[in-house]
Amino acid sequence: MKLELDRIPAKIKEIEQDLAVFRGEFDALSVQLANSQKSCREMEADVAQSVEILKERETKLYMIKTNKEYQAAVTEIAERRRHDKELEKQTLALMAEIEALEAQVKEREPAVAARTEEAHQEKSALEAKATELKNKVEAAEQAWQQKTVGLDQELLKDFEEATQFQSDALSYLEGNNCQGCFMNVPPQLVIEVMRMERLLRCPNCQRLLFVQDLVEDPGIAPPTE
Repeated sequence: MKLELDRIPAKIKEIEQDLAVFRGEFDALSVQLANSQKSCREMEADVAQSVEILKERETKLYMIKTNKEYQAAVTEIAERRRHDKELEKQTLALMAEIEALEAQVKEREPAVAARTEEAHQEKSALEAKATELKNKVEAAEQAWQQKTVGLDQELLKDFEEATQFQSDALSYLEGNNCQGCFMNVPPQLVIEVMRMERLLRCPNCQRLLFVQDLVEDPGIAPPTE
């Protein structure tokens, strides 16, 4: 249970990363659309301002007294009209770009919304599972503490260390074979295990070894991993 619980944060992170990748292109399009809309508003404001300036210049044109000033004003008005025409052309092109971007965003929205909801449900399920496992682990640890009261602390320490290598920390010998990893163990080790003077580990899988016929099942099991 502990191992499963420890894996949940990584699974949640993986879901978040996968969603970020899935949303990447959509988010980029959304940002591009927002920037284009902002630029379009600014250009439209520039066009409106330029139109007002042009009206003002045209109104004052007939108040000019000298030919030189008149020609300069006409030139300025002509330049202003060319500027406005180019600005309007750019605005129309930008509006067409915005329309295309809006279509792309709208097309992708359902899939993005569905994937986002799916990821949310997956995360919620994992979070609920984590809470359930945490409660089970705490209950198992309390039961383990109660069952191990009065046991030799050195033996208990050896046992708990063995669980760091394998969730099933015990294995019995059958002949010269460890039944946890099914590998041969040295004959001398078999003899020492049969003496039952101290806890000994399989050199291959690190499980604690015992001879099944020589011990009684104490009914004690550590909190499962």
